[in-house]
Amino acid sequence: MSSKSLIISGATGYIGSHLVAALRILQHNVYCLTGAKSNPLDVAFLKAAGANVITNHKLIEGINYLPRDADVLIHLIGSVEPKYGDSSKKLHLEPTQEIIHNCHKNNLKNLILISTLNANENADTEYARNKWAQEELIKLSGLNYIIIRPALVIGRSQGIRDSKLVLKYLKYIQNAPFIPLINNGKNLIQPIFIDDLIQAIIISIESLTETNLLNMLTLEIGGDTTLTFREFVLKLMQLTKKNKPLFNIKADTALNFISAIKRFSPNTDNLCDQILLASQNNICQNNDLASRFKITPTTLNSALDTYR
Repeated sequence: MSSKSLIISGATGYIGSHLVAALRILQHNVYCLTGAKSNPLDVAFLKAAGANVITNHKLIEGINYLPRDADVLIHLIGSVEPKYGDSSKKLHLEPTQEIIHNCHKNNLKNLILISTLNANENADTEYARNKWAQEELIKLSGLNYIIIRPALVIGRSQGIRDSKLVLKYLKYIQNAPFIPLINNGKNLIQPIFIDDLIQAIIISIESLTETNLLNMLTLEIGGDTTLTFREFVLKLMQLTKKNKPLFNIKADTALNFISAIKRFSPNTDNLCDQILLASQNNICQNNDLASRFKITPTTLNSALDTYR
């Protein structure tokens, strides 16, 4: 693939830092949109990788300082845990609307969105409903797009960032007297290695600019293994050689508690989403990693070995 001019929103995050490093190795020109409150260490990593970093108090305003006619914009902004004071709608929909507007303004025709397997119009979480609405904005934008819905992304090969969920449980295993599991961790997950997701994004860039094989599609990708979240946590404990008791928390009990304290805490909607998502399956209906992207999934054990 020839050198491209690529823009990344949300570049300081876990996926973004890995993506920037991989794209720079391939000698693409990378422009990163970052907010004024971004962690200086994350920004320093992007700059050290050779990316052009544009920082603005309003994140999306930074797109006005980017080159016109860039090849692809990769939209990574999103989180199940918005920063204090932010709503899920504000985090996911407002930036997407601004990005679409500015793509048309600056003659940017191709866009990749990283969504989630849980995205659904009728989901019981605000996060999943907003990710679905974010996808719909892209589909109606008139842009040439690819939407990727990854399962739980794990592993680390670049930078200092990690999956928030995995990092949270590694900290529990290191420091907590017991490990909390919503509904005893019975929900099914299909973890995908971060480098497999990055490779899928790179193939998507090639499709949008050269091959047209995957354009205008929404694609699900996951790893080679489906297991319960409880089994996944047990694997993390084996990895760290620490054995802690598991503590079952019923989702209904946790939700009732949050409802009782809602008037004292302004951020309980995000907590409810996290509890509900922790009790739901996160697996592909059709895993496009091998069938569409032609990528052989990295084994779960190999992905976990990156934490040693």
